[in-house]
Amino acid sequence: MEPLRGVFVQRVGLSPSEAGELIAGTTLHGNLPEPLRLAHLIAGGVTTGASRGRA
Repeated sequence: MEPLRGVFVQRVGLSPSEAGELIAGTTLHGNLPEPLRLAHLIAGGVTTGASRGRA
Protein backbone atom coordinates (compact mmCIF):
# COMPACT_ATOMS: atom_id res chain seq x y z
CA MET A 1 0.00 0.00 0.00
CA GLU A 2 1.28 3.42 -0.89
CA PRO A 3 -0.25 6.91 -0.92
CA LEU A 4 -1.11 8.21 -4.37
CA ARG A 5 -3.28 11.25 -5.15
CA GLY A 6 -4.74 11.36 -1.65
CA VAL A 7 -5.73 7.69 -1.32
CA PHE A 8 -3.79 4.55 -0.46
CA VAL A 9 -3.42 2.18 -3.40
CA GLN A 10 -1.99 -1.25 -3.97
CA ARG A 11 -0.89 -1.57 -7.57
CA VAL A 12 0.01 -4.76 -9.39
CA GLY A 13 1.16 -4.49 -12.97
CA LEU A 14 0.72 -0.71 -13.10
CA SER A 15 3.34 1.99 -12.89
CA PRO A 16 2.74 4.84 -10.43
CA SER A 17 1.86 7.16 -13.33
CA GLU A 18 -0.66 4.66 -14.76
CA ALA A 19 -2.28 4.23 -11.36
CA GLY A 20 -2.43 8.02 -10.96
CA GLU A 21 -4.12 8.36 -14.35
CA LEU A 22 -6.66 5.72 -13.37
CA ILE A 23 -7.44 7.50 -10.11
CA ALA A 24 -7.72 10.86 -11.87
CA GLY A 25 -10.00 9.38 -14.53
CA THR A 26 -12.43 7.95 -11.98
CA THR A 27 -12.50 11.00 -9.70
CA LEU A 28 -15.57 12.99 -10.73
CA HIS A 29 -16.25 15.18 -7.69
CA GLY A 30 -13.95 16.11 -4.83
CA ASN A 31 -10.85 14.03 -4.23
CA LEU A 32 -12.25 10.49 -3.84
CA PRO A 33 -12.42 8.16 -6.84
CA GLU A 34 -16.04 7.32 -7.70
CA PRO A 35 -15.77 3.55 -6.95
CA LEU A 36 -14.44 4.33 -3.47
CA ARG A 37 -17.15 6.96 -2.87
CA LEU A 38 -19.90 4.53 -3.91
CA ALA A 39 -18.47 1.75 -1.74
CA HIS A 40 -18.59 4.16 1.21
CA LEU A 41 -22.24 5.04 0.47
CA ILE A 42 -23.26 1.39 0.15
CA ALA A 43 -21.43 0.35 3.32
CA GLY A 44 -23.09 3.19 5.21
CA GLY A 45 -26.51 2.10 3.98
CA VAL A 46 -25.88 -1.50 4.97
CA THR A 47 -24.79 -0.66 8.51
CA THR A 48 -27.34 2.06 9.29
CA GLY A 49 -30.14 1.06 6.94
CA ALA A 50 -30.17 4.41 5.13
CA SER A 51 -27.85 7.00 3.69
CA ARG A 52 -27.17 10.01 5.88
CA GLY A 53 -25.82 12.08 2.99
CA ARG A 54 -22.38 12.57 4.54
CA ALA A 55 -20.31 10.91 1.81
